[in-house]
Amino acid sequence: MFSNADVSVATAVLQWAREYLCTPNEKMRRTRNGSAEAVCPFVKASLESNHFYIEIRRDINGQSPDPIAEAMFKYRETLRTVPPFHASEQQRKSLIVIFPELPTAGAAVLDLVHSQIKSAFVRDGLMVTQCYPGCDMRSVRNPELRVYESPYPLMAMRMMAIHDILFVNDNKEWFSAYHLGSALTSAILRHCKITNSHSWKPIRERKPVSPGSPFLRQKNVAKLRHGDMGPDHCWNWPRDWEHL
Repeated sequence: MFSNADVSVATAVLQWAREYLCTPNEKMRRTRNGSAEAVCPFVKASLESNHFYIEIRRDINGQSPDPIAEAMFKYRETLRTVPPFHASEQQRKSLIVIFPELPTAGAAVLDLVHSQIKSAFVRDGLMVTQCYPGCDMRSVRNPELRVYESPYPLMAMRMMAIHDILFVNDNKEWFSAYHLGSALTSAILRHCKITNSHSWKPIRERKPVSPGSPFLRQKNVAKLRHGDMGPDHCWNWPRDWEHL
């Protein structure tokens, strides 16, 4: 149940999502010579399909990270039980949990919560992140762009996508948990080899990937569970792969 104050909070977050996350930003270019793009490529589709879900938790004040973590773990199942349900539409839905009672000075507690829960979310095929006023986290594509600053402290979750490898490659535990339903594409494997130096390395020069390329087709997704190769072999991924 929303109060009139909650409506104002939700409205501010929706405005931020539409005007900041969905609007092409000159500092966000996913290819070297590409045009400006939205900060988050998933938000627009989620909003337009009416699957951008918001939950407001005024009962959590952030004095301890535990209630936040407990709440977020419960919302994993919530996201799975709301539409859409068809496999091809799963990435249209997102869930934003807002904590308006967290003081701005203490909102960085969300960083701690994020570090505690992300591995579990990734293992479940979910991505989770934190945003709050004054957050200084930067885009993995452009360190000049602060992408996680929001009007209220919040945490957001959605189903994982193939490019999310960019958001787990800095952390060995997260990479070990990473799977697109426990998978990477076979095309990625054709571009890479596993080396004894515990890193991925390109085998051949990058080539542009068109929207219809087999690289992007779900049927070419190959199971690559971290147990098949050992997590030590696959947690340092080049950040400049243009087709991710």
